[in-house]
Amino acid sequence: MPKRYKFTFPLSANPPNLAVRLNLPSHKPSTRVYMGGWVNLDMAYSTLSSIRTQDYITVGEEEKHLNHLRNLGTGPNNDIRILNAQAHFLEVFDKLFSIKQDRSPIMDPNKLDFIVALVWGDIVQRKAIRYIDFFAYHKINQNNWPGNPEVSTWSTGDGKILRKKRTLLSEPNLCEDGMIINGMIEAPSRRMSRDIIDHAYHPPEIEGLDSPLVERMITLLY
Repeated sequence: MPKRYKFTFPLSANPPNLAVRLNLPSHKPSTRVYMGGWVNLDMAYSTLSSIRTQDYITVGEEEKHLNHLRNLGTGPNNDIRILNAQAHFLEVFDKLFSIKQDRSPIMDPNKLDFIVALVWGDIVQRKAIRYIDFFAYHKINQNNWPGNPEVSTWSTGDGKILRKKRTLLSEPNLCEDGMIINGMIEAPSRRMSRDIIDHAYHPPEIEGLDSPLVERMITLLY
């Protein structure tokens, strides 16, 4: 196995507040998901149903979709908050990128090479909102690896793409934790990998967080 890139936060560096990392290397596009800290997850993912199915998931696809949530068995990484956040992310990912007989994806997955996502939650006007920030890498040229790919960003709130209103400073805005994850952890790891497949299947090691990072790996079953 190739040597993984390792990033260590110095003492008193105030590292990003992270609880879980979800790896989806065989999805299209390959994706790495970071979930906010436990207090953050409590805000929006502690009371929802752990398996939520939307109307865009057909009966025939539902069992395949739910298998993604069953493939790790029992253990501490099956905390209900993790399952809720994971289920929400998979639903949004499916809506954005999956090709169905009755609809086209919102975004063409073939135009993207890799995604880093940050899942978090917040209370807005006494309502729990489930947020996802997306960092989508594209225009990666394997003949000129590692290159300098473009990165597009957007956010969703409760599954809907959030649009800028009025001014450039209006929400949604990306947070510094997300910038640290991409600029200090994911980007150097990608540049040290052999190719995008190597990067997708071998996530970087992270040391110095306030608590150990729970790891989950999901590979497609179909």
